[in-house]
Amino acid sequence: MQTTGRPKTQSGYATARNEEQTSTLRRRVTTAAVACDHVLHGVGRSVFILAPFMMLALLVAGLGYVRLRHGPISLDFLVEPIERGINAELGGNSVRIDDAVVSLSETGGLEFRLRNIRLHETDGDVVASAPFAAVELSTSALWSMRIVPARIELIEPRLFLFYSEGGGLALSFSKPVVSAAEDVAAAAPAPVAPAPVPAARPTPSMAPAAEAAGPLKRIDLARVVTDMSSRARQRLDATSYLREVGLRNATVLLDYAGRTTEWRVPSLIVGLMHARTRSVIAGRASVAAAGGKPWQLTFETDESERNRTLTIKTSLSDLVPRSIAGMLPQLSLLQALDVPVDGNAALELTSDGEVRTATLAIGIGHGSLRLPALPEAPLEVDGGSINLAYDGGAEKVTLAPSTLSWRGSRVTISGSAAAEKGDAEYAAWTYQLRADAGSFAAEEFNVAAVALDEWRASGRIVPRRGEVELAEFKLRAGGAEIALTGNLVTGVEPASTRLEGSLSPMPLNTLKALWPKAIAPGAREWVGERVDRASVLGGKFRFLSGAHMAPEVSVGPQEHQLSFFLDTADLEMRVIDELPPVAAPRATTRIENDGLEVNIPEAAIVLAPDRSVPLQAGRFTAVDIMSDVPVGEIVFASQATVGSVLEVLERSQPDIVEEIGLPREGIEGKIETKFKIGLPLLADLPASAVKVEGKGRITDGRVNKFLGTYQVQSASFDIDMSEKAAGANGQMLVNGVLAKLSWQRIFDAPLDKQPPLRLTATLDNTDRSQLGLDINHMVQGEVPIELTVGRGARDESTVRLHADLTNADLVLENVAWRKPPGRSASLQCDIARGKTHKTELQNFKVAGDDIAIEGWAAIDADNRLREFYFPDFSLNVVTRMEVQGTLGRDDVWKVKARGPTFDGRDFFRSLFSLGQLADKAPPKPKNPREGIDLDAEIGTIIGHREVSLRNLKMKLSKRGDKLTALDVRSTLDGGKPLAVVLRQDPGQPRKLFADSTDAGQAFKLIDFYPNIQGGRVRLEVNLEGKGAAEKTGILWVEQFRILGDPVVSEVFGSADDGRPAIDGATARPGKQQVVREVFDFTLMRVPFSVGYGQFVLSDSQLRGPMLGASMRGKVDYKMRRVNLGGTYVPLQGLSAGLCEIPLFGQIITGPKCEGISGITFAIQGSMDRPEVIVNPLSMLAPGIFRDIFQMTPFDPKVQRRDDEGASNSDENVRASSTTIGSPADVGEPTAAPGTMVGSDTVDGWSSQTVSPPTRKQ
Repeated sequence: MQTTGRPKTQSGYATARNEEQTSTLRRRVTTAAVACDHVLHGVGRSVFILAPFMMLALLVAGLGYVRLRHGPISLDFLVEPIERGINAELGGNSVRIDDAVVSLSETGGLEFRLRNIRLHETDGDVVASAPFAAVELSTSALWSMRIVPARIELIEPRLFLFYSEGGGLALSFSKPVVSAAEDVAAAAPAPVAPAPVPAARPTPSMAPAAEAAGPLKRIDLARVVTDMSSRARQRLDATSYLREVGLRNATVLLDYAGRTTEWRVPSLIVGLMHARTRSVIAGRASVAAAGGKPWQLTFETDESERNRTLTIKTSLSDLVPRSIAGMLPQLSLLQALDVPVDGNAALELTSDGEVRTATLAIGIGHGSLRLPALPEAPLEVDGGSINLAYDGGAEKVTLAPSTLSWRGSRVTISGSAAAEKGDAEYAAWTYQLRADAGSFAAEEFNVAAVALDEWRASGRIVPRRGEVELAEFKLRAGGAEIALTGNLVTGVEPASTRLEGSLSPMPLNTLKALWPKAIAPGAREWVGERVDRASVLGGKFRFLSGAHMAPEVSVGPQEHQLSFFLDTADLEMRVIDELPPVAAPRATTRIENDGLEVNIPEAAIVLAPDRSVPLQAGRFTAVDIMSDVPVGEIVFASQATVGSVLEVLERSQPDIVEEIGLPREGIEGKIETKFKIGLPLLADLPASAVKVEGKGRITDGRVNKFLGTYQVQSASFDIDMSEKAAGANGQMLVNGVLAKLSWQRIFDAPLDKQPPLRLTATLDNTDRSQLGLDINHMVQGEVPIELTVGRGARDESTVRLHADLTNADLVLENVAWRKPPGRSASLQCDIARGKTHKTELQNFKVAGDDIAIEGWAAIDADNRLREFYFPDFSLNVVTRMEVQGTLGRDDVWKVKARGPTFDGRDFFRSLFSLGQLADKAPPKPKNPREGIDLDAEIGTIIGHREVSLRNLKMKLSKRGDKLTALDVRSTLDGGKPLAVVLRQDPGQPRKLFADSTDAGQAFKLIDFYPNIQGGRVRLEVNLEGKGAAEKTGILWVEQFRILGDPVVSEVFGSADDGRPAIDGATARPGKQQVVREVFDFTLMRVPFSVGYGQFVLSDSQLRGPMLGASMRGKVDYKMRRVNLGGTYVPLQGLSAGLCEIPLFGQIITGPKCEGISGITFAIQGSMDRPEVIVNPLSMLAPGIFRDIFQMTPFDPKVQRRDDEGASNSDENVRASSTTIGSPADVGEPTAAPGTMVGSDTVDGWSSQTVSPPTRKQ
């Protein structure tokens, strides 16, 4: 049952329909297959028939191409038909062709060429020729069975153009090269078989009789063009088929007024179109003057037969007028235009060649204008336009508003020029020019544009001479007025210029804007960049060159004469960038030829509104100012203060004040200078280009703070500066001490290669005191010093001190060391900025014959030594120590001394001279405020008689000049101990105790009395002294023995040496030798006192069983006098026993029980030559009367001296005034109180004192 509503499909109908469609498709396919079969069958037959011909054609073409690759192929059989076809169309003229060839063109195609083609007139004259011509035959002419060219391109022709004022433009070709065939025909008229044409282009050897190339018969170009165009319009000859004429690599020689110039035409293509009444000729060309750059030219000519006119429209591009200025005199004015120009021109000529009208529109590109008189200074041009129109009937040229722009300036000019009536050969034009609008600017100087108020110019132009006369020139702009007259000639040699004018007063910015770059460009740039303020009062100038110059004046290589004068006021300029500006109330500028001179009577370097450096007699000159970089010279003198000049130098490069290390403030003085500065006139002037020469003198110089706290007065220096270096030499008083200063600065050397500033002086005791150097207690005499200040490689300041200590007397009283004058020694160190303290003495070295100290020290702001470290402290070849110390806030030095060895012989010897190491005792320090705490550990202390101390440990403390604590522990050779301590009980004086159980070794150690053996020695010294005595003490020696003669023999054996009786010196030659014996003693007691350079013995006693003695007296080390006396008692042990007998014993032995028999003696006189006196009668006197025979005072005492300075304290004359110390804890002595003879203990005496020269008796 149907339910969808659609008609039910019938199956039979559908089957029939499908069968019909299939039958139709078969028929169509069959038909197409039959058609394709017929076509393919026909194509196959055609290919079978044409294939051989095609293969043959390809073979011929290939062979022909290969042949052409090796050279052209001659087609001489076509020469005669081509000549006949062309001659038939020339109307009376005939053409001659040497050969016709086919060759490959530059692009790889085929090119048909005619070789050595010549055109003859009816009379047989050759009027045109070319070595080769590329020809394209006219297809339309071939259909009419004519061989006529449709395109002719002459290859490498040589053309001559002739132009005259009356005859117009004429054309001529160079003479043709006579062919070999013509030579043969002339020699043998009989016909001969033609010679085969070579495949290559003929060489000159084929024409040995060729004439020199030259011009042929002239052709009136305008008439020829007119006639050919007329015949072409009338279809009278072959020109009606000619569509294109060209030149390739042509050389054109232009002859005008007897002068021939050469032009190159790389390509010229002219297209021809002819109608019944007009002909249009259009083309393009590439033209260049000989040696110049090619420029492009397009043109179009339209000839109207009805109006009998010829209109020419041209356009050019890439033309630089300067490149063609030298081709013709009339073009010489173009020499100034070194700019690329593009232009369009339109000319309307009559059929006779006369110009009716002309228009010219030129666009100017970026370039320069080069005035003939100033070729070395071009004027830059940014661009512009020129619009000219010419009226042939009125002979007038009109300049429509034209614009020229350069470097921010812009001027629009209009005017006219008319031909003068007169001599046609020397035609002249008068012109009138004016400015419609404009402005002048100098963008490079940041000067605002100055509006042009008025500009006009008039004069006369003579083209033949290239002459421009300037009858009037007036310019008003920005309040300035410039007037000029003169003329310019460029068409004759030499080129000449004459300009004269004047300038009115004007502002500085107006001068900068109006100053042409072509005039003194270097001076212009310098003024524009470096003159900041000026008022121009007026000026005048004159410029001459060429024939206008005076023959007797020498002007230099520029070959011109320039005279310029300018008066200015209120001038301010920056001569050098780093320095302040220079101001001058008045200046006059004069230029003569290439020399510039500016006179400035008075000027000043402005430091501030209220401070300046005056300058006098200033003069600025420059030579060769027309060059790009003229060189100037400034000469001036000045009288100013030193402070103001230093302020100028602070701003210089390099900073000389910083290099020298001068303070910025507190410098006074007067300076007089004369300087000459040479510099190139550049806006961006490098400091290295400035050359300074000068001399100066500083007088009455004063510096408040120099090298710290020193004051400089009465300084006088001579300053000398040259192109390569600057220097100063002079002298000054530093804190009243004369010092000499020397300084030099080499400009081209780096800082680390610069010579240092040198400060030299010779310091004596007074000089050192004035400089605050409290070292006279260590240094006596004159010491030359040299202080140098320089710069390191990293621009750090380097200060080095060197002192020659050879002639100085050096004393280190603490260690009893002395360098006498004459022994070589020197000190050097580097003075640098410290990290902890203000100053560090780095690389500190003291070197000499027997001293070597190296290390480092630090000084505070008060020039006080605060810290030191000497890892190598050697006072001789034996001593080796390391010493380090620091000054605390309590003014106490903490010193440590360590070392393996110390030579103490000089120290021990000083005990017997009361510390007097030199002939004259050095003064004490002025400010002995520092204390010292010494901690010393030394392995070996070498003494006299080959005796040494081992393993010394010492702790010492001093406050001011007083010993406050001492503890010394050591061991003598032999193993016996030695102890020295300082004790001070409450309310008691300070006492020094020394104790040793080997007195013999102790005395040998100090070289006191080497003949003692064994025994115990004790020493007690009261350091506070008593009365005039600065120290008092007692020496005990118990249970000892003496090796040698009795004491009397010792006294007589050594009296002349100034040694005491108890000295163990060897007897002098010629004296009686002492018999070596052994004497035992039980006690030696020596009370003594020391003070004011005096050593006093009070009732000293020596007791033994065989010998005894007593002694008292004084040794004055300052006066160099000795007065000792005593008694020698033989067999004292036996005779002194009688002293126990009541009443009788003391009578016969003496009040002190010396003995029964005794001999009194005295040692008196100079310490250098003492006199020994013995009283033999004293042996006969009983002991109670023995003192009557004594020759010395009974109670010797230390006498005060009125000549001692107030600075000498209670311990100033102590023999033990120094010891190296460091902090130590001082306790009670652990051994028996006793004393080793030390530097701060007993002040002994010695016969081995340093003596002055002996005076003659």
